[in-house]
Amino acid sequence: RFLLSVKVSNELGFCIIDVQPANNSFPPQIGHGAALLGKYMYIFGGMTEANQALNDLYRLDLGSF
Repeated sequence: RFLLSVKVSNELGFCIIDVQPANNSFPPQIGHGAALLGKYMYIFGGMTEANQALNDLYRLDLGSF
């Protein structure tokens, strides 16, 4: 089962919170890549529950949580 779950923590790994992106801005996926740059997390590619390959790029503003 695929879940849209985003976890945010501080630099030491403490204070982990579960956040919900606004308007379900990207689909639940596996096999994606993610990178942090400043206050943004970029999420690229992956696969959907229907085994559809994704070629999408999403930017999540971590400063808004």
